Amino acid sequence: MVVVHEDRDPQGSVWRRWDPHVHFPGTVLNDQFGGLKLTEALRILGERSPQIQVVGVTDYATTASYRGAEAAWNQGAASNIRLLFPNVELRLDVPTSRSRGVNLHLLCPPAQVDGLDKFLSLLEFGFKGKTYRAERQSLIELGQDFSKTAALAEEAALREGTNQFKVSFDQLKERFTLSDWAKKYCLIAVAGGEGDGTSGVRDSDGAFVARRQEIERFAHIVFSGNAKQRSFWLGQGALTRDELGATYNGRKPCLHGSDAHRQDGLGVPDHDRFTWLKGNATFDTLQQACIEPDLRVWIGPEPPVTAQARGRIRSVSVSNSEWFPQQIVPINPGLVAIIGPRGSGKTALADVIAAAAGSVSQFANKQSFLYRAGHLLGPSVATVEWTDDEVTTCELSPPAIGEVADSAPAVRYLSQQFVDYLCASDGMSVELIREIERVVFTSWPVGDRLEATSFRELLDLRLAGARSRQANELVAIKDASERITRERILKSGLEGKRRELGEHNKTLSQLRKEAADLTGKIDKARAARLAEISGALQKREHELQKEDRRVRSLRLLQQEVANARRSDFPRLTARLRDNHIDAALDDGSWENFRVAFVGQVDRVLTAAVREAETSRAAIAGAEAAPGENTPVPLDRVSAAGLATLTVAKLRAERTRLQTLAGIDEQRTKRLVANSDQAARETARIAQIEAEIKEAEAADNKIAELTAMRLERYAAYFDALLEEERNLNELYAPLARILAEGGNTVSKLRFSVKRSIDVDAWAARGEELLDLRKEGAFRGRGELARVAKVELVDAWKGGDGATAAEAIRQFAVDHSAGLRRQSLTDASNLEAYREWELDVASWMYSADHVTLNYSLEYDGLDIQRLSPGLRGIVLLLLYLAVDREETVPLIIDQPEENLDPESVYSELVKLFRQASDRRQVIMVTHNANLVVNTEVDQVIVASCGALEAGRLPALRYLSGGLEDSQVRDAVCQILEGGEEAFRDRARRLRLRW
Repeated sequence: MVVVHEDRDPQGSVWRRWDPHVHFPGTVLNDQFGGLKLTEALRILGERSPQIQVVGVTDYATTASYRGAEAAWNQGAASNIRLLFPNVELRLDVPTSRSRGVNLHLLCPPAQVDGLDKFLSLLEFGFKGKTYRAERQSLIELGQDFSKTAALAEEAALREGTNQFKVSFDQLKERFTLSDWAKKYCLIAVAGGEGDGTSGVRDSDGAFVARRQEIERFAHIVFSGNAKQRSFWLGQGALTRDELGATYNGRKPCLHGSDAHRQDGLGVPDHDRFTWLKGNATFDTLQQACIEPDLRVWIGPEPPVTAQARGRIRSVSVSNSEWFPQQIVPINPGLVAIIGPRGSGKTALADVIAAAAGSVSQFANKQSFLYRAGHLLGPSVATVEWTDDEVTTCELSPPAIGEVADSAPAVRYLSQQFVDYLCASDGMSVELIREIERVVFTSWPVGDRLEATSFRELLDLRLAGARSRQANELVAIKDASERITRERILKSGLEGKRRELGEHNKTLSQLRKEAADLTGKIDKARAARLAEISGALQKREHELQKEDRRVRSLRLLQQEVANARRSDFPRLTARLRDNHIDAALDDGSWENFRVAFVGQVDRVLTAAVREAETSRAAIAGAEAAPGENTPVPLDRVSAAGLATLTVAKLRAERTRLQTLAGIDEQRTKRLVANSDQAARETARIAQIEAEIKEAEAADNKIAELTAMRLERYAAYFDALLEEERNLNELYAPLARILAEGGNTVSKLRFSVKRSIDVDAWAARGEELLDLRKEGAFRGRGELARVAKVELVDAWKGGDGATAAEAIRQFAVDHSAGLRRQSLTDASNLEAYREWELDVASWMYSADHVTLNYSLEYDGLDIQRLSPGLRGIVLLLLYLAVDREETVPLIIDQPEENLDPESVYSELVKLFRQASDRRQVIMVTHNANLVVNTEVDQVIVASCGALEAGRLPALRYLSGGLEDSQVRDAVCQILEGGEEAFRDRARRLRLRW
């Protein structure tokens, strides 16, 4: 019975274990298998773990071992092995440092084994003037001739002849170059070790370097399991890719086999250096490995982790449908391309996969297949099987329309309509901004996110200190401006106060003269005494009012202390606790944050109130009760003594003297009124003198406050710089990712810039000016023009000191001009003072200077980009930046809006890198995206005949690029497909 072996896999390129270098019982040289039968050797090899799916059957200068193994295999031996191919080992006439010929291997597809035999027959070896060929009978003759034993048994002669047969490298190279068959089908592998490989081709003076390089340049494959050699041949070691291309004709895959010559070595390479190739169990996979050795070849105990990645789609199917007759469409866990002619069902498959995987946005998308064909889908149910054996389903009938996609979808589906919606020409959508911020957030290391769950939350946490400082500085600037204005108002009113003081002194003098006139008819001595008593009384009453104000102020202070303890202090502690909940302090710790006065304020205030009340009582004295005896005369008390008497005694003495003087009741009333008015004038004079003193010190105070305001102004800009530093730190991980992504990705960057709304600042200033008056700011817009010349540079790029100096110089240069263009008449003092305060608050305001962060592409803010360029930005974010999201990414026509060079030079690398993190499924018309990304699976869509009222049958052929049927489809369907394959071959210096 002949067993038929299936050599293609519709799931495309998956990791399979190969053993490309295995000898079997009967191998010409070094056969240590004893009596082991060939079928038993195949069984042992087929039962090795991890399972070996492809075997390179090796023998010296002959395909006989391969032919024998193939026959047994076709009869059912080791049926779990999916492919055997011939590997003919030759020894070159180039010796190694260990005096052994360099081993070189010829590999070809199984169907070309006859061609390999023909090619071997072209190889010659000369001995004693006779020429021998790499054929069984010729090798036997060489063995007999060399041993000088014509009767030597054939097998012994074959071994001797094969051992002596050395192939001239130059001859081999010439024969290969002249053979169309060899160039099309044959791969050359060379041993890389020191004993029998090119590493051993050397001597002390380097005379064999050129020879070694020529051999390695000629080879397609290096047989070596050494990690350093693998890195070197991938262009990750001493030489770059370009240098490898110039010297060695490109990168080479390193393969490692068991090189078994005995039973226990079958399929057991040293140190578990198993060879894994990604692709079908076909020889084409080995050829593809020569094209992309870093993507297709791995040496190690296990294949790369992506092969077993969880959370990837394994297959999709649709039940209850005539339009989807295929039972199951397998999906590769890596990078998948869906291709096909227009209307063949490419997007339909993407819609179905996304729906079954958990995305429902396409049900509401009027351009999607599921929406447009909804009334024809009937009871169809789509099912996705995942790599972790989970199964998800979705009914494709119309009731699903209108559902909203989940906030944490199981897949990310970028349909053309979704991208168009996010990147619409009528402005940035909120969804796009959120999506950009989400991707930026994922670029920040998880351990440094302060447990924030969103970009905005992380931003607020990192910028809280700087923004709080900015707000505080703006309040301090405004407060300083108000205080400066008050001081200037005091200074501007100094002369008026002095005049007012003179007027009040004049009034007081007149009152004293009037008092003298009222007492003019009495005894002069008594009148003088009465005046003396009245003057002393006025002073003591003034002192009494001061003590009254002091007592009142102390009582109010006591109330405020009580209010602070009862309300203000607890509220401050509560606000601290609310604002810093992430501090995670317990209740006991927060007790230490209770605010209290540092000193014994109660004792201080109680003592002060007691002392003030005592002092007041001592000044006021006790009023005489009605009917009491006339108070003791104070005739003998001196003027100095009168100043210490109580108000009550002085009032009583004044009344007594008025009575003795015989002043009538009318005069007495006038004297009392005169005395009261004189007391008020005295108090006002004292107040004006204090104001004059304060106004005389205004210049120093203004200078002090101006300096403080400039410090706060500078501090605001320094706080902006602090926020800018924090933002740059926030984007640092993203910047590193973008810098590694290539030219197109590096065009994408986040910028942090100061935003200067100079027009808004100038507009507020113009509201305070008469723009019709002559001056520097006459006419609307002139203030903004001057500010742009004198201030904007400092606001935009300066530090705090620079910005403060600029606004100071602006004030010096333009304060007088601003006053000349004031909207308020200077004669209206109260209104003018309010205007000055408004001008100061406006001029030194800084809230028009803020920080903006934005995403830029090629130097343009994303808001200024066309919808197409925004789509590019979104694609770059998903492919290059979004390294945390691992759900499958389905993209419909990612090449839209990209020029061919961008597709080739940038997206190729990004798609490959993204597929390491997540499964990527793309619908595409671009051959470069399929060929140059070395997709793991191509799904070719086609549809049946169209009939009214029903959907055409959709069918899908799938496989890897190593599958010739798939390659043909790529060339036929995609524009430039064949040229893409040829171009890649030229770039990689391949000969087929």
